[in-house]
Amino acid sequence: MLINRINEVVQSVSATYRTTTELEVLSNVPGLVCDEVLMTDFADYVSELDDQLKVVNRFHTMGSEDFAFISQKVPSAFFGLGVEVSDTTKRFGLHNPG
Repeated sequence: MLINRINEVVQSVSATYRTTTELEVLSNVPGLVCDEVLMTDFADYVSELDDQLKVVNRFHTMGSEDFAFISQKVPSAFFGLGVEVSDTTKRFGLHNPG
């Protein structure tokens, strides 16, 4: 689990500087697990809609995604739909006021 690994790293860094730390977990959400077959199927479906559409496999999400709870119980696929912006200074992620 990620939170265990974070604690290991924090403890190791603390020991390096001869200090102690205490990690308080305020919220813990499971990792978002996507079913590989579903992801491949959905990418194929999108490609079949129009040969101008591109599927780009570089969408990542934070570990606090609520959909993670669903993905633990039901085979799931999580992806974003959008357009590519060539000017990198005008690219914004989710929940961004830009």
